[in-house]
This record gives sequence, structure tokens and C-alpha cells, in this order.
Amino acid sequence: MRKFHIEPWSTVDKEVLSRALIAVGRLNDLTPGVRVFIKPNFTFPFFKEGVTTPPDLIRGMVELLAARGADITIGEAGASLDVFNLHDSFADHGLYDLQNEYGIRVVHLREEEIVQVSLGTSRLARRVPLPRRLLENTDLFITLPVAKVHAMTGVSLAIKNQWGCIAAEKRFLFHPAFAEILFGLHKLLPPQIAVCDGRYVLTDNGPMFGTARPGQFLAAANDVGTFDVAMCRLMGVNPTKIGHINYMIKRGAAPAGWDEIESNCDPAVFRPCEFPLKRTLQNYIALAGFHSSLITWFGYDSFASDFLHRILYFIKPNPLEKEMGERMRRSCPGGGTEKPNDLARKP
Repeated sequence: MRKFHIEPWSTVDKEVLSRALIAVGRLNDLTPGVRVFIKPNFTFPFFKEGVTTPPDLIRGMVELLAARGADITIGEAGASLDVFNLHDSFADHGLYDLQNEYGIRVVHLREEEIVQVSLGTSRLARRVPLPRRLLENTDLFITLPVAKVHAMTGVSLAIKNQWGCIAAEKRFLFHPAFAEILFGLHKLLPPQIAVCDGRYVLTDNGPMFGTARPGQFLAAANDVGTFDVAMCRLMGVNPTKIGHINYMIKRGAAPAGWDEIESNCDPAVFRPCEFPLKRTLQNYIALAGFHSSLITWFGYDSFASDFLHRILYFIKPNPLEKEMGERMRRSCPGGGTEKPNDLARKP
């Protein structure tokens, strides 16, 4: 049975977290020695409300799992082209502190042993790099997405969060086979739980630079397809209009409608705001490449890509660089010269 649970949530409470896992029928999966892989959403080099998974949720989840004797690994594959150092994000979200306190593993998935896996029939889907650890040393996959709109995919929820498992520096080159790859990855991964800390959600633009708004809910589901369809209802979005979710629905990996989900209440009751998507000029340019291997190659991986990006960011400066610069100025008020990558605190 597809199960979804949602309730009010203003601070991390392990009793509420346990109750959610019980409600979706997954708490009994957390037996001593079970190998759990936690996949947060780290699309930014430091914690940002509505953009990255909250550090205190990650801590609460680790403490709950550790108390039940789980063998815990937390990992991500980093941003395409390493536009920021993933170890900085690990440090800022408290992962190395958790590693020291609880003996968990913190892994950059591109630094693990990689295997080439076929996740579909198209050219791009036939050889997708994935970490062997995720495929062979994981019994339970817990994804911790953030509820947000996304300029390329419409929304970014639990299914989309699995994209960060692909261990490729130029992960964007796989975008034209996006839905096919996500479906293949979903079938390949072990049993999956989705848990979302909705104290903040992201509207207007995403996945990095939209408007963060209070949400004040905790949501969980016993599979990612159920989670995404239920959360689309919360956001007021038709899941069949979201390409990768509709792809999953047509193949039975997500429910065809809300009436197929067992839930404690209608998630629409928890809708905190409207979720419009307002694309920028840069978004529309990137969107053209999202569906075309040729345009993606020319814009991001060809002889002309550097020149094209210089023109683009001359017209409008790179917002990531701006926010990272502001963060550095706050971190080094005396005029320090450290670069963002110098902030990584590896154990």
C-alpha cells in the first residue's frame, strides 16, 4: 500500500519523526545492523532555507537511526562542474560533526568506487556512473528532499533528489534522458523512504534562488513516487504535467491519483502558499539544453562554452558567486582572503 503522512512541524522532534516512519510502515525496517544510506539535498555550499536539507533534521534522523543500531552512510555526488566544494557543504550542514560523534560515514559519491550501469535503452541511459557502495552496500535508502519549484523540471521533490546519486562531474550531460534515468535508478535502488522537513519551502524559482517561505510541516512516504504525487497535491501542481513524475506514473512507479494513497489527511490542507514558477532568461536558455544533447554540449562542454558563459554572466552576474562572496565577507569580517573551498572541515 502506498502510504503518506504529514503533520505540523516547527522544530525537530524525534518522537514526531518516529511517528511519521511508523505511519508509513518503515520504522520496523530500522533493525540493528541495517545499512542505511541517507541522501540529503545539498544544492548549495552552505545551509539555505528552502534550498538545502536542514542540518538539524539530518542530526535528528542520524540520532534516531543510531539509537536503533543502524549502519549509517550519508552521501551526495556534488554539483555539476564542481561550482562549489561539496566538502564545504558537508561541513556547514554538520556532517563531519555527526561523523565524529556517531561514527557514521560521510561520502562524496564521486570519490567512491564507480561502476557504469545501464538505466535505460537510450544512448545516454546505457552507461550511467553510480557508486558501487550505493548499489551493493545499502539495505535502505532514505531521501531527504526539500519542497521546491525547479526551473528545469517544474518541481524538485523525492524523485528528483535521486539525481544527485549520479557520480559524474558533468551530470548535466545526462539531462536529455532525465526521466528515463531516474526511473531506472528508482528500480535499481533498495527500498526507499522519503522524509521532508517543510519548515521552509521554495517558490518562484529553483532549485537555488527562489523565495523561501514558511511551510511548517513534516511529510513522509514509503516510496518516492507516492511522496511526489502527494506533495504535488500540497503544492497545487498537477503531477501529470511534471515530465519525470508522469514518466513514473505511466510505468507504475508512482500512483496515478491521490485516491491510490493512504494518508492521515489531505496534504492540500498544509499548503502554505502558492508555488508559481518564474523562469529567468538564463533559465530559458538552460531549459533548451535540458532537452537537447547538442545544445547541452555546445553550451556547457564545447570549445565555445566558456565564452558563452562569460557573455551570459556579463549580462547578469552569477548569483551563486554573489551569495558565496557575501557569505565569505560575513565569515571573514576582517577582510580575510580565504576562498569558499577553504572552508571545508574534513576530519
